[in-house]
Amino acid sequence: MSTTRRLADLALIALATAGLGASASAERAVGSRLLSGEVELGVRAISGDDWSSAKNEEYRDQRPGVFGNARLLLEDPANGRYVRALLRDVGERDERYELELGRYGRSRLRAWYGELPHVWSSQALSFFDPGTDEELVAGPLTSVPLRTRLRDGGVELRLRTDRPWEFEVDYRMLERRGTMPSSIGFGNPGDNFLNFSRPVDETTHEVNASGRWVGDGWNLEAGYTGSWFRNELDRLVVPNEPMSSTFGLATEGQLSLAPDNAAHTLRLSGGADLPFAFPARLAATLA
Repeated sequence: MSTTRRLADLALIALATAGLGASASAERAVGSRLLSGEVELGVRAISGDDWSSAKNEEYRDQRPGVFGNARLLLEDPANGRYVRALLRDVGERDERYELELGRYGRSRLRAWYGELPHVWSSQALSFFDPGTDEELVAGPLTSVPLRTRLRDGGVELRLRTDRPWEFEVDYRMLERRGTMPSSIGFGNPGDNFLNFSRPVDETTHEVNASGRWVGDGWNLEAGYTGSWFRNELDRLVVPNEPMSSTFGLATEGQLSLAPDNAAHTLRLSGGADLPFAFPARLAATLA
């Protein structure tokens, strides 16, 4: 490609992305490979008094400012190999990134990372500071955040050979942190009932692995799934204020939170044609 042609392409992309919101897509030959995709760049501006309300931003990020997205694909038609990249909502609280490479119909290696916000309220007030400790501290009435953020990341591998054999394995991590609304009741009727903001700090790890074999009239599959959940907080102590100091009732209450735990699953399944004159097949699964 000549220098003049390269400069012309760059100029067109620059003009397309200079506006408030624009996208540019292209398909180019890079040696024996083919590069295609699109890039979007824009600026978001929102008017009004309640654009940042909890309902508007419950599961997404709509803050004013610059945003961008991209999708790129590099392919080698000669041997079916490819590399794919995805960038969505770059730099925002609901961003997602993916990178995948492999060979069509044979193999695939994919890695990803994404975030998902959950805004419970943007105008919450509380007498308790949620912090990250297991004991809440009473204080003056102040604004408290009520939002969590889920981070999702992982990697997966898929393999298939010329023989009737397939293998796949993947790892995934989910991490949830922030604060969320909760409540507690104290003692007998006539005591206090409190709503408060409690800290959240949870992580889940998951591993999956499986293999499949297919023969002449039979098939077999074996697999394993492991899941590990960890909660950095196993209890929450809430002071009964102002009822305990004013009326001499229970001084505090305690909530048990989800405990650390793990689960493991082994599975084996298969099937085979039966040697009868009519079509018949036997299938079984053990887990």
